[in-house]
Amino acid sequence: MQNYIFLIGAPKCGTSNLAAMLGALPEIALARGKEPCFFTDFAERRWSGPGARAFARIPRDLADYHALFAHKPAAAWRLDASTDYLWNPAAAGRIADFAARPDVGEIRILAVLRDPVARIISEYQHTRRDQLETLGLTASLRAEAQRIADGWHPLFYHRLRSRYSGQIARYDALFGDRLEVLDFHAAQGEALLRQVSRNLGVEPVADVPADRNRNESYVTQSRTVKAALYNPALKRVARALVPREWRKAAWARIDRMNRTTIEVSEPDRAAIRESLADEIAACAADPRIPTVNWSQAFATPA
Repeated sequence: MQNYIFLIGAPKCGTSNLAAMLGALPEIALARGKEPCFFTDFAERRWSGPGARAFARIPRDLADYHALFAHKPAAAWRLDASTDYLWNPAAAGRIADFAARPDVGEIRILAVLRDPVARIISEYQHTRRDQLETLGLTASLRAEAQRIADGWHPLFYHRLRSRYSGQIARYDALFGDRLEVLDFHAAQGEALLRQVSRNLGVEPVADVPADRNRNESYVTQSRTVKAALYNPALKRVARALVPREWRKAAWARIDRMNRTTIEVSEPDRAAIRESLADEIAACAADPRIPTVNWSQAFATPA
């Protein structure tokens, strides 16, 4: 029988880092592509909006799903880190049905949660980074309901994907103590890896790569500079003229200097808090959800 770990979310909560570190352990096979979304209903939907074509790559049957782990056939655990599992209404039940199969062994569900105001801001910057979003933050939040109705993909579901209380309750009802809810703000990097590994009964190893900020949210200052960095012709010229290590260092430095973050005003943060007031209160009342470090969600106006 095969054991499975499902890292179900939430998006922009350090799951890319955690998945990469867990996948580097000998006992854990991380699914190729990181986010298969196999147990969502995404393959059955019709998507629109910027970036919708990505959903054509979702595996459609169990054979395709199992193939995502074929690179580490002897691993004791398979790790599926699909952060849309947390909010997608179909996913929890489908994972529970899968867990009942005779060829499936232990199941563990991991959820990492972040201050919802901070999560929304980070996710919005992600859409700007990938040049998917043209609206300002406040306008994008106003457009969210219509975008959902129009079939835009979940990267634009900023408030919906921050409504943790009902989502965690759904998984708790199905999986009980097999669900572990982690605090993004309390432990990251190697500390979080040690915590999760200990609970899984696997040993972190010394040569696991140190975490870095994978899938970082930012805003590009100059699209011209970014286009130049990824231009195939310029890359060929650079490869011919510049030693590899110098080239990599220069590329990384220019790329980093071309990044910035959006300054979100306190009135805009307050508007996000107000729009999630009922949800923030529900999370605070739920002992399963760690809210002690939610400094933005519980901030009071100056």
